[in-house]
Amino acid sequence: MLAAVSLVALTWDSIPDGVKIGSLALAALALAGAGTRLAVARPGQRVAAATLTGTGGALGFVAVISGVLLDGLVPVRPAFGLMALWGLVLLLLSRLTRQVFTAVVSMVGALVTMGFASLHALAHPELAFAEWLLIDLYALVLAVACALLAGTARRMPRAVWYPVIGVTTTAFAALVAPSQGPLGSTDLAPAALGLVVATIALLHAQVLQADALLWNHGRRGAVGWDWAAVQGVTAVVTVMSLGRLTAPGQRTAAALLVLAVQIVASAVILLVRWPRGRRPGPLAALLGGMALVGAMLLVVEARTAVLIALAVALPVWGLAREGAAWAVPLAGAGAVATLLASNRDRPALASALAAGLVMLAVSPLCEAVLPDADQQRHRPARRAALRAGAWLDGAALAVAFPVLIAGLTPWAPDAARATGAALMSAALAGLSGLGLFHPGASPLPLARGAMIGRRPGVDAAGRALAPAPPAGTIVGAAVLAVGALVDLLAAGSARLVPALALIAAAAVLTVTADRLLLPWIRRAGTALAAAGLNSLVLWWSIVALTDARVSSVVMTVVVLGTGAAGILLGFAIGATALRHYGLALVLVAVIKLAAFDVVAQSSLTRILALLAGGVVCFGLSLAYNRAATDAERTREHDAGRRGGPGS
Repeated sequence: MLAAVSLVALTWDSIPDGVKIGSLALAALALAGAGTRLAVARPGQRVAAATLTGTGGALGFVAVISGVLLDGLVPVRPAFGLMALWGLVLLLLSRLTRQVFTAVVSMVGALVTMGFASLHALAHPELAFAEWLLIDLYALVLAVACALLAGTARRMPRAVWYPVIGVTTTAFAALVAPSQGPLGSTDLAPAALGLVVATIALLHAQVLQADALLWNHGRRGAVGWDWAAVQGVTAVVTVMSLGRLTAPGQRTAAALLVLAVQIVASAVILLVRWPRGRRPGPLAALLGGMALVGAMLLVVEARTAVLIALAVALPVWGLAREGAAWAVPLAGAGAVATLLASNRDRPALASALAAGLVMLAVSPLCEAVLPDADQQRHRPARRAALRAGAWLDGAALAVAFPVLIAGLTPWAPDAARATGAALMSAALAGLSGLGLFHPGASPLPLARGAMIGRRPGVDAAGRALAPAPPAGTIVGAAVLAVGALVDLLAAGSARLVPALALIAAAAVLTVTADRLLLPWIRRAGTALAAAGLNSLVLWWSIVALTDARVSSVVMTVVVLGTGAAGILLGFAIGATALRHYGLALVLVAVIKLAAFDVVAQSSLTRILALLAGGVVCFGLSLAYNRAATDAERTREHDAGRRGGPGS
């Protein structure tokens, strides 16, 4: 043996190339045949048989490639056909011998064949479309072969990997196809685009079969990850295609066609009868893929936002039906995301607004199809997801939609801003009335109006259920206060009529916040928060309407009147902190009047101003003492009635 090898090595250069290639081909056939015979005749020698078959398969590909590289003994097109045929033969041998290793060698050979054809097309751009068509046809043949082999080899332990091999080769074909020339050509671009979409559609069809085999053979942990890989390939191919297409209409068509393939795949997953627990992984992966392709489509054509929302709504709803509670806030987040279109043109704004309405409608629909939580430990997470969904829906109604509607108006910028602020205030007030700030709020009850008038921490009669305001009350009051301040900011730069409307909207939000805080108004912190918000809104409104300066006498009188009202209201409702707040305002107003407001006036004016301030303070003092005395008598009377005559 060693002598024979040495003889071959010494005479190798003198051997004709045709003899060398023929010898490699014969060796490949002999090894593959010997391995197949050994596997059939002696099943216990599977490892040795697989080694022989795999070595023969690799030598077959080496022989064909050598024929191309050695002075072109084998033309490129016949070489491509020979390699494809040899790969199919190896697939059939793997089924005959029940050896997946041979199929893996066939897959590697297929990848080499496709790469070989792609390199040839790069060197000859005029042949790019033909080479690409051959690659896609080869991928289709391999896909059909793998599907048939998987269907006829159900008892084969590793038959599940046949569709995986087909998915791998198709994904490789989609990524390395020589698409530079065809997609950039005016004449061939439509046909090349059709090949791109067809390859992606084939990839999705293959992963459907692979998913079924993985699930049925107990490889359930891999279900979903295969879809994620396919969506990654789809996104990369879409980016490559959009970068090579030149006409904007072709780019839009490309992204829309890929999105259509994903929509069909989602519909198939939802319509086919699958066991419970199998759909979430594929649907989540498809949702991610749709989001990526949709983002690319929005960059190319912003007016397709509503189509993207309709596409995304399908897997989101399917995930909710499978028990994924996080699909509810996901729909709300989609509605909020329409705010990204705020700087677009009007058709894009209209499409974004329609998309937001679609996602807003999907949110309660997702909650409606959610199955009941099977285990107690899942219920807190479910409640948190539903609560987040309600807040995101509220954010869409109060922020995103007003901004989009304001952008659609044909008015001047200040009027448009005023419109947006007024719509935000109306939405916030309406959401508070619907019960958004209640801890039990979720999209479906809010949409049905089942929580109208509900407030956090308050029973149906309006009585506080806790000694201190709960978190929902504090957050709700803060949100309403911010909305009121936004209205006042917009009123400062608006004309008279819009400014009046914004001040009225700020007043409505302030009253709504007071309604949330009312059951705890006798607490010092709550009383001061409500009084501070009301005072700020009142003062700011007067400044916005009258253009008065904060240091003016008018504002001093307003602050003085605010303090007097605080004192009287504090006595009326029994809020000590509110009385002290009013006294502090009165003191500040009087000091400001005496030290700043009349310092530049004549002596008589200063005397009259101080006299008027003294009279006001004296009157307030008498009223304060009288009210305090009456309150003390009332408390003593109530105590005597509770004690009774014999106490």
